[in-house]
Amino acid sequence: MSTEIQKKPVDKVKDALDNETVARAIQSSLPRTMTWDRFKGVVSLAVAKQPKLADDLASLLIACRQCAVDGLSPDGREAALVPYKGKAQYQPMVWGLVKLARQTGEISTISARVVYESDTFDYELGDAERITHKPDMDAEERGRPVAAYAIAIMRDGGKEREVMTRGQIGGIMRRSKSADLDANGNPTAGPWASDPDEMAKKTVLRNLLKRLPRSSELETALARGDELATADAKDITIANALMTLPGATPVKANERATMLMERAKSQPVIDERPAVSRPVVEQTARPLPVEAPTGKTSAQVDRELADEIGEAP
Repeated sequence: MSTEIQKKPVDKVKDALDNETVARAIQSSLPRTMTWDRFKGVVSLAVAKQPKLADDLASLLIACRQCAVDGLSPDGREAALVPYKGKAQYQPMVWGLVKLARQTGEISTISARVVYESDTFDYELGDAERITHKPDMDAEERGRPVAAYAIAIMRDGGKEREVMTRGQIGGIMRRSKSADLDANGNPTAGPWASDPDEMAKKTVLRNLLKRLPRSSELETALARGDELATADAKDITIANALMTLPGATPVKANERATMLMERAKSQPVIDERPAVSRPVVEQTARPLPVEAPTGKTSAQVDRELADEIGEAP
């Protein structure tokens, strides 16, 4: 039995994060408020709680980098790392969306709440739209959730509201790729099963944010939705780096790299280099340059990849 198989999931992930190429790709995307050691610790804790995250290291490392790109911490509050069909998935959560919304400078206050059966709730439309919510603080059990709402107060004093019923939220849950449902349509695993109230708040908050001024970071986080992170050039570099980890076979590593490159083919490439005659390079020599979500041109990405393998572009 190989050393890789014997290792605990947390140890496998720590080894992967300690890889120089992997660390450089993720660390360069971290916000200044998050240290690399802190980020590694949060990821390790997430894997300790959900060991299945380590089943596919490539998808986990991609999820980690995408989380770093969005400026969020995968601590379960700002963002979550979730195992889904054998792969790791990154999802922005309520506090992460609130954080990014406030950073736009256009929003003074924003919040989301869940309404329960025993609460007093009134929602009026028309010229004087308003929401009144009085939680039943005396009840030991407030009953099932019946609705969720979000309110944003803008810097200019304007207010925006979004209200969704339990049925509307349930419809989005059933279409979500992160919801593992049983025959009756009830979640059995993932955030919809473990944190249904947080997912309800996130759902109504996302709907509200789509109507508000958004930064590029918030736009990216909203666009991710419940989809698996899309690979880009740095993610392909991460996959290639997995070949150097102890116990990784060339076949498995190549399969991961091929999978990531296939995903990246769908992304547009911006090539600002003049048309010049260049020798043909075999595809196996190095991955094709692909534009990263940060807006880098293919020339910039090409230079980064060249630096990785010690070649001049």
